[in-house]
Amino acid sequence: MRVDAIDSVLSVISFVNTLRQEHDIRVIELVGSVTGGVDIWLALPKPIDFISTLRQIEGVSRVETHQGNDDKGDEPQVYVQLAGCS
Repeated sequence: MRVDAIDSVLSVISFVNTLRQEHDIRVIELVGSVTGGVDIWLALPKPIDFISTLRQIEGVSRVETHQGNDDKGDEPQVYVQLAGCS
């Protein structure tokens, strides 16, 4: 999942803390990007409505999904924009 949080480290910390409180989501790794975003690797031990869960988190202003290229083995990606980020 890619989170856009330009100049808003506190927003990312709050978002990640909320994810960690979800029983059905495990935060595996966070990697910062030179563009100001953060890549977050997650594990979902069981099927959940992940997109709806993200949209309900305080501070999330937009959630987008992009299908990966199955021929290349790419997985679908989720992009999250936090409030106050453009």
